[in-house]
Amino acid sequence: MKKIVLATVFTIGAFYVQAQNHDLPPADQRAKKQTELMDQKLNLDDAQESAVADINLKFAKRVDEVFAADESKKEKAKKMKKLNDEKEAALQPVLTPEQFAKYVELKDEFVEKIKERHQ
Repeated sequence: MKKIVLATVFTIGAFYVQAQNHDLPPADQRAKKQTELMDQKLNLDDAQESAVADINLKFAKRVDEVFAADESKKEKAKKMKKLNDEKEAALQPVLTPEQFAKYVELKDEFVEKIKERHQ
């Protein structure tokens, strides 16, 4: 279950997570770092960068709400999956089809790395 939560956290705005104890940096720092990485990897234009920054911050704050909730890991994982789907839906119209495909590819690569580390 921890793997699912960690993999989903990445896609919601925590490109880097101190996963051992869920000690996440503040939402604004995570969103800024993710936006910088997405700009670097996806070559965003100024309008896209602004829109992506807003999306990343919105979802990073929502991730904090999920982690703060007094719920089971299973419930949190469900909510994280739902947030991931919502974030991807918000990003898709902002990014070009090529950029979105690259985003999904990078996300999938990161998920695989996390799975490998926790086996």
